[in-house]
Amino acid sequence: MSIKKENIEEATEILLMEFAKPGDIAWAWEILQNRDYQDDEGRYKRIYDKTKFIKGLSLPTRYEDGSPSFASQSFFTAGRDVRGSQYVLVEDVKQAAINAKFDWPIDVSKPAISAPEVIKSDIDKPWLVHNPLDPPPKNSWYTPARYFARETLKEKPLLINNKLKLAGEVATLLFKIKDYPRGRVAERDPSTVLKAFTKCILT
Repeated sequence: MSIKKENIEEATEILLMEFAKPGDIAWAWEILQNRDYQDDEGRYKRIYDKTKFIKGLSLPTRYEDGSPSFASQSFFTAGRDVRGSQYVLVEDVKQAAINAKFDWPIDVSKPAISAPEVIKSDIDKPWLVHNPLDPPPKNSWYTPARYFARETLKEKPLLINNKLKLAGEVATLLFKIKDYPRGRVAERDPSTVLKAFTKCILT
């Protein structure tokens, strides 16, 4: 049984990101390297080994926004949870893997869905069309989240003053189009959905 299309797309997006967490990179690397379904135990073992390899590189860690992190993994620093500081440059991992003679997915060179394909095949799904005024989405679900936020604000404009509540309504709409967090059939956490709105003009 082959890996699901949505997992391949998510894995591709992760390896195309500038920064990502070691565990996420390892998962994406494994998914794209071994697309034929294997037993779960074997796959989890390979993901574990890849994660261990990445962490063993001792690469500089950063926060999701790219700012350097110098904190110990055991502490909260300057009000920031350092569990969110363990991002590394994906390109650094790629080069290290190649130098170590590991296989790296060779078809990760462009987004899983290019803009022309979205416009042509998903015109009936406007939430998939990226707004050119928005910053590039870090995750595929950012684009529909922004779309649903704008649509919601047309009916409930006062929610612009309560973005967490707005994010909660958007999470429900994402769930309705079967956009779930990886590994779970559930609504996305509103605090996570909020990240999609960063630097976006929603009204």
